[in-house]
Amino acid sequence: MTSAAPPQMSDTEPPLLRLGVIGDVQYANVQDGSSYSGESTRYYRNTLKVLDAAVKYWNAENVDYVVQMGDLIDGKNAGKASEAALATVFASLAKSTVPRYDLIGNHELYNWPRKDVVNVGLAHGATPWGQTVGGAESFYSSVVLGDRWEAVFMDSFEVALIGHRESHPWHKEAVTLMQQNNPGVLREGHRDWYDQIPTEKLRFTPLNGGMSPGQLDWLEKTLEAASAAGRKVIVFMHIPIYEPAASPKTMLWNATAALDIVQKYPQCVVAVIAGHHHSGGYAVDPVGIHHVTMNSPLHSTPGQECFAMLELYAGWAQFVLKGKACVETGTRGQGYPRRTPQRGPKLPRGGR
Repeated sequence: MTSAAPPQMSDTEPPLLRLGVIGDVQYANVQDGSSYSGESTRYYRNTLKVLDAAVKYWNAENVDYVVQMGDLIDGKNAGKASEAALATVFASLAKSTVPRYDLIGNHELYNWPRKDVVNVGLAHGATPWGQTVGGAESFYSSVVLGDRWEAVFMDSFEVALIGHRESHPWHKEAVTLMQQNNPGVLREGHRDWYDQIPTEKLRFTPLNGGMSPGQLDWLEKTLEAASAAGRKVIVFMHIPIYEPAASPKTMLWNATAALDIVQKYPQCVVAVIAGHHHSGGYAVDPVGIHHVTMNSPLHSTPGQECFAMLELYAGWAQFVLKGKACVETGTRGQGYPRRTPQRGPKLPRGGR
């Protein structure tokens, strides 16, 4: 598949829009801990300081929108601490008065059943989640930003082992997928989800989820309409769909189906931005679409920033990075992107 010549890009050209973006905050009022692998520290309370710094920066830059990539509070809050933790981070986010778009991650579903998440105050601009196109318990929709851009927000846990009651069709579908790909996760007492599992099936664990056929159909129709209208699109989703920008263990269950759809519209889709894989990643796929996995503030040492501003121009975009908001794939959150794509949008631009 070929791509048109890249647009002329000038560092002096003013952006049409600016979006503040932050990955998995996972705030909890608990002592610091270790990641599941034991390779990095989780600074649960410090994430609030990172979020405060992000909001202060976005306000100073006069961003037009804020996108929060999901996992706003950690699963350690589940139970009595959930409401207090959410109120704490909402108080920080409320210092920004621009429209905010919250994605749903696995940690939201650790804290509340899906049927209740729609009522806890997570935002989709001026429209509460649950009143958008996906229906009462759904979290996917799109919004036109200005005249030339559209943001598409996907629901990465529509089909999942978490969040749904066991009788729900999408929970039953998730069980079927596990039986076919990683049956060990369904056995009581089974601890090592990855034992003797081939690389291509490592994504099939309760940590991840998938999209329904209806959501995928909606995605294709949305991108087709945006393309026909001449709009550029940024797709936001909690779980990555392009493995070179993440890892085999942190992929959407039906990532191939989702990727096939976005790759049909390389002149329309500029980037797919995700979270979930805490150590981040960045890659450009064969058709020129940028895949950015946001680093998690949970692993930022005190005093270190971890957020970004996405600038949207006439036909292209770029990241302005604060701290390690976006890193090179496979560097465990330490390497900053250095390579400028040879064609297509100028995204991202790194900086410390």
